Amino acid sequence: MINEGAAVGECDYLNILWRYYLTPSSQIVIAAIDILKELSTKDEDESLKLQNILLAETLNHPLNQKYPLKLSYQLGFLKYIILTLEERGVEVSEDLYSKFQELLQSPPPSSDFSFKHYKAADDKFVTLKESTSIVSEGTTGLCSWQGAFVLAEWCLENSVVLNGKGILELGSGIGLTGLVVCKTCLPKYVAFTDVHESVLKQLCSNININTGCEDNFDYGPEDQDVLLNNLWEGKHILVAKLDWISFDLDSIFCELDFPDVLLAADVVYDPSLVTPLCKVLNSFFEKKKDISVIFACTIRNQGTHELFLETLGGMGMTPKLIPFNSKLIFHYDLVGNVLLYSIHKET
Repeated sequence: MINEGAAVGECDYLNILWRYYLTPSSQIVIAAIDILKELSTKDEDESLKLQNILLAETLNHPLNQKYPLKLSYQLGFLKYIILTLEERGVEVSEDLYSKFQELLQSPPPSSDFSFKHYKAADDKFVTLKESTSIVSEGTTGLCSWQGAFVLAEWCLENSVVLNGKGILELGSGIGLTGLVVCKTCLPKYVAFTDVHESVLKQLCSNININTGCEDNFDYGPEDQDVLLNNLWEGKHILVAKLDWISFDLDSIFCELDFPDVLLAADVVYDPSLVTPLCKVLNSFFEKKKDISVIFACTIRNQGTHELFLETLGGMGMTPKLIPFNSKLIFHYDLVGNVLLYSIHKET
């Protein structure tokens, strides 16, 4: 996307900035510092040219135009750029001022949701409509959590394990990990599952945004377990309601082979749900002894984490730590240590 007229070093700065911008992340200010230093050293014509490239690759990026980031974030970012340039005595492009005025005159957002764009591969983005609040509509499942980013990165680096396999994700939330798998791997199918109605609807919407099917979006009947079942680029994509308290796995997989791989991120957070979660896992092992299970757990409460490990052991399941050093492919704010586990059932 970067303009061919920009120098190589400038492209590096702009590429980093644009990836931070589209996410967005609190690290955007750090990323902006380098490009602002670069702009301050250029002559006026070159500086104005680079400012317009910066605008094209952030606020005017096609993804931001179609699925805009939070309005207050866009205003804050552009204000920071303009004020910093003015303080350094750099001539500011009229296009930056015009864009700022345009944003100031934009109507306030009609909901507590906005879009974020995560670059999963060179030409592949995952676009998610997320809640701007940690808790929304009585659930925490309407925004992406740290464990999902780590698990998605593990999937990117271990795509050979997923290619040609049936994948099921527990507690999919709004779909980050599963959509990264859909867009960058070659699974037979990906089955997204969750239980909260608002989360399931948003999950279906995000899947349709990323597969280009949003014009034909049709959320399935609420009394059915399978709410969406599409074929996209040769892969079946399924969304199903899976209640850990009362579940029927056969109703979900009546038309698909039983999954080969089970993924889950940040589903260990509530002590009251630890036993139901482990019972669900046990049921999968009872139906398929060699199923691969990969969990990403953000350690927020050590007691809850230890309860999970103990409950697994009490049901004959063994968690094994997976050595993994995140390369921070995705830009997100770090809030705690994330552990990856491979879980097996004793035979």
